[in-house]
Amino acid sequence: LHYGRIDFYYRLLCEFSLDLLVAMKEAPNFSEVKERMVLEGAFSRMAPQEGGASDWRPFEALMDSWRLQLGDGKPLSWRRLASYMPTPKRRLAETMEPEREKDQAAADFETQWRRLHEWRNGTVPQDDQLRAFVKNILPEGYDVRLSLLMAKISLAWSAFIRQEAELANSHGALKPKEHNSLLASFPDYWNEYRDQAAELAA
Repeated sequence: LHYGRIDFYYRLLCEFSLDLLVAMKEAPNFSEVKERMVLEGAFSRMAPQEGGASDWRPFEALMDSWRLQLGDGKPLSWRRLASYMPTPKRRLAETMEPEREKDQAAADFETQWRRLHEWRNGTVPQDDQLRAFVKNILPEGYDVRLSLLMAKISLAWSAFIRQEAELANSHGALKPKEHNSLLASFPDYWNEYRDQAAELAA
C-alpha cells in the first residue's frame, strides 16, 4: 500500500517536472538551469534523503536551495533570508524618532525571524505571506507564479510525508528503515526520466 502511493506520486512529480522543463525553455534564464533540470529534475533538491526521510521537510529543503541560488558565490544566511519575510503593515506617522524607528525595525526582524523558524519547522504559511515572501526574494524578471507553485508543491509533499509516516507507524506494515528507503527513492525515479528530459531540453 505504501509503495503504491509513493510510486504514484513520485511518477506524477517526474511527469510534471518534464512539463515544467518544456515550459521553462522560453524563460530568459533557461540556460542557467537547463543542465540541472536534466540531471536532477525540478524536485530532486527538495526530495527526502536516506536516513531521515520520515522527518524530511521539502519546503525547508526548497528554501535551502533558494539560499544557494540567490547567494553571490555562497549561500545566503538564514538570517538574511528572514529579512525577506513580510512584516505587519502599520499606519505610521510621516516622521519617526530615530530611536523609535530602530526599535521598530528590531521588532519587525524578530517577527520575520520567528516566522521563518516556524516555516522551517513545519508550520504551513498563509497564502498571502508565502506569496509576498516569494516575490521579495526573486530577482527581477523571475516568474513569481512558478516559484510559488514550487513552494506549494513542497508543502503538499511535506504533508504527504507526514501522512505516510503516521500510517507506517500505526499499521506497522513496514520497518522504519524500509519506509525511509521508499520515501528517499525519488532520485531513482528521476533516473528513469533523465533521457527523456535531455531530449526535451535539446
